[in-house]
Amino acid sequence: MRAHGQPNAAGRTETRAGPSVVLLFGDGYRVEQAARRWMAAWCPPEDRLWGAEEVTLDGDGEEPIISALRAVLVAVETAPMFGERKAVWFRAGGVLPSPRFGRGGAEPWMQKLVARIRDGLPVGHHLLITGSAIDRRSALYRAVRECGEVGDYSLPEKPWERQREVRRLIEQELAEAGIAMEPGALEVLVDRLGADGHLVHSEIEKLVLYLGDRRRATATDVREIITVTREVEGWDLADWIGARQPAAAMEVLRRLLDQRAEPIQIIGGIESRLRDLALIRMALDRGWLRRTDRGAVWTDSSEATAAMEGLGDWDPRTMHPYRLGRLAEQAEKFTTAELARAGEAATRVRERMVGGFSSPELLLELLVLQISRPARRAR
Repeated sequence: MRAHGQPNAAGRTETRAGPSVVLLFGDGYRVEQAARRWMAAWCPPEDRLWGAEEVTLDGDGEEPIISALRAVLVAVETAPMFGERKAVWFRAGGVLPSPRFGRGGAEPWMQKLVARIRDGLPVGHHLLITGSAIDRRSALYRAVRECGEVGDYSLPEKPWERQREVRRLIEQELAEAGIAMEPGALEVLVDRLGADGHLVHSEIEKLVLYLGDRRRATATDVREIITVTREVEGWDLADWIGARQPAAAMEVLRRLLDQRAEPIQIIGGIESRLRDLALIRMALDRGWLRRTDRGAVWTDSSEATAAMEGLGDWDPRTMHPYRLGRLAEQAEKFTTAELARAGEAATRVRERMVGGFSSPELLLELLVLQISRPARRAR
């Protein structure tokens, strides 16, 4: 019987190449990139032909699941034809393990895989498991967490946090491609691309080919070649209104209407943003809030506490510092009087919608143009 890897002080079975078992789940593109890095670390090019093996779960029935689990167990137990290192990649696909793994004949095979992970793999052998999601209560998740390493590449649930992650991915892809962006071009790019990492990568490749020898892209380049793959949200419109960019705000509004968003919901989102900006503008003016490199922070003010403690869900002090900083940046683009007038205009639009005005879309367009246009400078 071959010897197995020994757990370290933390209880994890490791080799010189790191943990012997790794579980990755979340966004497909990020998982794929991380998985390839692990496989390259475990099985260098000279060993890849004989030492790397992939098992893909193809199908939802019981038989494909049993076949895949059996193949994984055989693969991690079987020595490579040449050399001593072996890396097995189990591509589980969707949610792992889902209820389909715990029913009927598949359950004993999953239990065997969990037991093998806890007992340790043969020396020099590694197992990589990838999927889109995992039940954190499952025996598989607990076994890998305790005996190996888990990588969570899931995108945040909150839209603004998700969009921040998308922006980071886009910036990373642009940097790797050696492409710089003109002012405003990155915002247009982020606005057009969704959270699918594979699509982001493909669209950046298109941009690189379109630019040719150029290494700097403009907003016009982005609009010419990048496909709109992201469904916009109400907060996208609110962000462009807050940034006082009427052209971008109008483009997002039309995309929302094309997606059949309800006008009454759109106006509700605009009113909510204007309310937030008015509160934050007041806090900035009174010194209750100050901008920082990482967002914005509240000062220790009893006056602010007295003014906002009754706001409940509308209390801006409960916001994440990053989001608060974004809103503070927008609030600084308006005066208190401008925000008051914008709020009144939005209320009038809502009243006309509820009153049965025949074209709520036209009301929204006029409102967005009115409240997002930059302030006129005195001559």
